[in-house]
Amino acid sequence: MTSVVMRLPGFNKDVKISDIIGPSKEMCDKNQRLRKNPSIRKNVILPTWKMYNLGVEKGKIEGEKPKTPLVVLNKDDEGFFAEIKTESEVMLKFVKHNLEKYQKDFKAPEKRFQFSIYSSFPQDCIPRLIGKNKNSLNNVISEAVSQLDEDTDSEVMKIFEDGSKTKIWIKPFSVKGDFGEWMDKVAKSKRQEVTGWEVNQGDEMIKIDVSSSGMDLKNFEDFAYCLTDSFDTRIKEILEQNERFNEKKKEELDAVMDILDRDEDEN
Repeated sequence: MTSVVMRLPGFNKDVKISDIIGPSKEMCDKNQRLRKNPSIRKNVILPTWKMYNLGVEKGKIEGEKPKTPLVVLNKDDEGFFAEIKTESEVMLKFVKHNLEKYQKDFKAPEKRFQFSIYSSFPQDCIPRLIGKNKNSLNNVISEAVSQLDEDTDSEVMKIFEDGSKTKIWIKPFSVKGDFGEWMDKVAKSKRQEVTGWEVNQGDEMIKIDVSSSGMDLKNFEDFAYCLTDSFDTRIKEILEQNERFNEKKKEELDAVMDILDRDEDEN
């Protein structure tokens, strides 16, 4: 078996080696979104086999089919390098070609941060929280951005209002398992928060998932904190409106019943 070391100066030294190696097939099968990420398997091994099979098809390659080459990525003071192990000189050429192309075209995947907000909230009121054409939701986001520290980079602020970079989902939620244990878990988490009115077991609840990329963790955490506060205000507004509406309907009903009761007494 031939073992060859190939230097890869095209990869930035600051890139994590795990980002270059990329997700395995098993990881991609579990999370479809990972298939978009670059990887040695996707950008080197699979193209190598494609080139080999095409060469066989065109009659340019003969002989017994080789085993899949082994590509081991490492890093030293000079940067990244790959150790290529294969029994086939042809496969070695293809691997080198695809590694050269990979380091030239490589773009590290953007880190995506996530945060979840929970609240006691009537699930049929979710459309009011989102609003027509997402107006209500966009106002919540804009309010959160306005609360960010004035030193926050303006480009980072734009990311939070960019629907392709920052995504927010609002959906019905119910606690599975022990309610107290769930509350303790959320309280201890840096990626989850409860907002709005006090949450009690049996309440109708919603979950707000926030996902964003294109900034560092500190900026995202600041945004998540401000967004939680902004949602807290909007959720309480809707709950208070509901409460006033229900009180008014009750007063109207009580007035009607009082009149009807008086009529019966007079008769």
